[in-house]
Amino acid sequence: MESSELFIANDHRLPKYEQFVKMFLAKIEYGEFEIDEKLPSIIECSYEYEVSRATVLRAYKELQKMGAITSVYRKGYFVSKGYKSGYKKKVLMLVSEINTPNQSFYEKLSFCLEGYEIELGRRVFKNDLNRLKQLIEESSGLDHTYIVEPQMISVTDIVKCFGDKRVGKEVIFLLDEDLENNNVDKKNLFNIPMDFENHLQKLIPQLSKYHSLNLVLPENEYFPHQLINSFFNCCDAYNLECGLIDDDTIPKKGHAYLVWDENSLFSILSEFGNHNNRLGHGIGIITLFERNYFPFMPVEITAINWFNDNLLATLKKLILNKNGIEDSNIESKLILRGRV
Repeated sequence: MESSELFIANDHRLPKYEQFVKMFLAKIEYGEFEIDEKLPSIIECSYEYEVSRATVLRAYKELQKMGAITSVYRKGYFVSKGYKSGYKKKVLMLVSEINTPNQSFYEKLSFCLEGYEIELGRRVFKNDLNRLKQLIEESSGLDHTYIVEPQMISVTDIVKCFGDKRVGKEVIFLLDEDLENNNVDKKNLFNIPMDFENHLQKLIPQLSKYHSLNLVLPENEYFPHQLINSFFNCCDAYNLECGLIDDDTIPKKGHAYLVWDENSLFSILSEFGNHNNRLGHGIGIITLFERNYFPFMPVEITAINWFNDNLLATLKKLILNKNGIEDSNIESKLILRGRV
């Protein structure tokens, strides 16, 4: 989406003059308005954006205070010289929570972008769609690229939070869902259901040693239905006994467990240890995200790692690409440990 598509929304939580300020800053930073270029008059802006002249005048005064524009008597308003000298492309990573995988990945991405005119930020919406919508509205006109991590919330619901207020941004989703008929620029880097099923197929020789493979569903959290379908499809294809269990279920010897989130993982490990079982003996554990502490755990945990070096390299390319987001798809990596 080009910055020329920016507009002033009537139902935005920000006052119209603040929307106008952010919109014009975005236009300047996108290069639609060049240094020393004359800006549209107050009357022209009022007509084009369907706002009052008082709103435009107030916005122009704010832009003057910020040093973004200057006024010349009887000539109009112009983009200030040197304004873009401190220009940085802004990238905002939106996560439902801060956990070990995304914290480590955020640090690696920050390091990867050092030396470039990039300002990387991160905000947490705590699985609250209203909070997510508020964060998106607050960043309107300021952030050029959003990175949305695989979430415990449906991507379709996340897209709705952007709505018409997503102004001139690129959105990178790290989760593949059906996002057609949405008015959001989108990029899905992973086909997670396909990756998930492919990795399960690779693990069939190890998984066939267990009485059953159980998918642990986190309590009161969204779990992508595509993964559940892929789970059952793979188990049916290879005649594996399988089931869905809650994260407070006591794990049993001779069974394997597929875990999505960190809380469920700790619950499984704790319950197994509390019943006088030796961790790493008699149960199989597969997680859908790698953690940097797994190599040092007393139990051998196999992981499907989406936050890998391929993702870092791809994100760097997409973020630095001034022509917008190109088609790209990468695969996760299987880290096989122990019996599973």
